[in-house]
Amino acid sequence: MTSFIENSCEGQIQRNRVTHRGGNHSQNAKNESYVNRVTKARFLLIYMIMYLVFENLILRDLLFNVSITHAKYMRENFPSPTFDFICQAFSELGDKYGIGVVVLINYQVLDLPRSFTVSLVIAVSQGLICMLKSFNNEPRPFFVHDLQPYKCRLEHGDPSGHAFIVTALYATLVDMSLKEYQILRKHSKTIWSIYTFLILFIGFGRIYNGVHTYNQVLTGYVWGFLIYYIACYLLQPEIYQFIYSIKHKSLPQLIWNQLTQSYIVFYSIAVSLYFYGSTNHPTPQIWLDNIMKNCENVDLHVDPELQNFEKFNISILIIGTYIGICLEQHFSETNRYIQFHRTSFKITIIRILVTLPGGFLFTNIFYLISKNNPYWVILIFRTLTPMITGNAYVYFISKYLAVKLELANLDTSMRLDEYFKLDGNTDSGNPAQGNRSRKFLKNQKSL
Repeated sequence: MTSFIENSCEGQIQRNRVTHRGGNHSQNAKNESYVNRVTKARFLLIYMIMYLVFENLILRDLLFNVSITHAKYMRENFPSPTFDFICQAFSELGDKYGIGVVVLINYQVLDLPRSFTVSLVIAVSQGLICMLKSFNNEPRPFFVHDLQPYKCRLEHGDPSGHAFIVTALYATLVDMSLKEYQILRKHSKTIWSIYTFLILFIGFGRIYNGVHTYNQVLTGYVWGFLIYYIACYLLQPEIYQFIYSIKHKSLPQLIWNQLTQSYIVFYSIAVSLYFYGSTNHPTPQIWLDNIMKNCENVDLHVDPELQNFEKFNISILIIGTYIGICLEQHFSETNRYIQFHRTSFKITIIRILVTLPGGFLFTNIFYLISKNNPYWVILIFRTLTPMITGNAYVYFISKYLAVKLELANLDTSMRLDEYFKLDGNTDSGNPAQGNRSRKFLKNQKSL
């Protein structure tokens, strides 16, 4: 008996040592990952400071003036309504309808933290675009020259919002999709090549359409890449941790946390920039005169500064996303289906087609409100409300519909904490995630 007890104790001691070593290894991995991310962030900050200094001292004026000359030459010597339309059509990928489709589809094909990352990138990009436009206070080409654009927009010009959005959004979407699906990784070079061609063509199209200059497009590319890199390579552990914690938060914690606090600060900065810009940089009369001359049926009751602020409010879509996740995690049994999106190609397409109309309904019904109403009515009901209800629908109701219509993967064998890998290794690009996913999807048809 004594020998048995001694052997048992020795066995337990050995197991404790192994567990302790495993815990130390996990902690060391966490520390190493954190140090690596901090190092990358420092280098990124240095590169951005260098670019901004170079851009402000040399590139801005040089590229702006060269771009005006090139845009006039192209539009006068190579006018093409067809090519104008093609450029504008591609640029819609970075506008509200293109973004809306991406939000819905990405939720139906990516896991929750990754789809949340995509929505977060959209929100941060949209908000930062408008803040930078207000801060830079740079005109669009047709504000200051006799140049008729294909479609007039009244926000300031720097940076190009479309170049910014398509760079950040579609890089994030590609990155998250490659990490989610092994079959796509086999074609990663082709996919990234298509992405590169897309953003370059859209950037050229913004110049050809007469709405931006070279420096504005380039700045959009640089800032867009910055947001993509931060979201996908510096903040992924925190994003996974935050999404997992939602289910365990109390009501006060759901209301007041890192996301809501950050957005309040974000919004406060935007409001301050609006009042500062309106007071210290009122729109020059020559800009307004050129806009009236170069644009048809333009409504100048909204000047560039006010238009910047109105577009900033689209960033509230991240709050709609967050509300949808909170409702689903706390009040719906569908939260058990961690990998509901992992279905056959056919079922996935059907699920997207079935849930897509609801997203447009929850968003576009508010656009029935006339633009002739007071500005605050337009802001609340044509900007804020559609962004909140549309994204809440995507992250709550669309999954409920998919589950009820049996268009989702209903396997519940994997726990939330297991899937999110909260064992100290939340790097979404780690092969462990792929191994778990493959194990989970055994004997199932998957994309």
